[in-house]
Amino acid sequence: MNIITFLQYLIAMTESSDKTSIFINTDIFETNLINILVVLFILVYFGRPLITDILSKRQLNISTKIEQSETKRNEAVAKLTEAKNKLAQVELVITQINQEATQMAENIKKMSLAQLEIDIKRIEEMTQENINAQQMLVFNQIRFKIADLIMNEVLFLIKKYLSLNVQSQLVDNLINQLEMQYDTKKSHNF
Repeated sequence: MNIITFLQYLIAMTESSDKTSIFINTDIFETNLINILVVLFILVYFGRPLITDILSKRQLNISTKIEQSETKRNEAVAKLTEAKNKLAQVELVITQINQEATQMAENIKKMSLAQLEIDIKRIEEMTQENINAQQMLVFNQIRFKIADLIMNEVLFLIKKYLSLNVQSQLVDNLINQLEMQYDTKKSHNF
């Protein structure tokens, strides 16, 4: 039923009916009820499996992405906790070194003034060397963790975006480069 027919129907209904009564058209052919029911049946019968399939795929995709995100978040939290623990260990070592330095300084007060200056310099150097060594250890551990994370991310991206042929070519090139570097280092050592 188009708009013009509908408007004509409303005009005819208002002219022919009483002002106080409501008229319902029960002629199913004139109101296109059968056509509407057929269209609704077709939409429900054929559209429902399609929409159900699309929605289930979308739901599976979203749940997979959520699981991946949760896994990455859990890994990041674990690595953060590990880094915090290592930092706490380093701080504990630094505190112990400072306590040892303080104890040594108290013992040195009893020695002669000349020996005191020599020992203080030695203690400062040892303390600084210990701090530097601990910092280098932590930095190296963090560097290895970052490199590991980057490698994992690169491998994930390679697997995601590159075909197997391109991946194998990249691996072969990297192996050749590493062999060349190894051969170069080996020849320099002799």
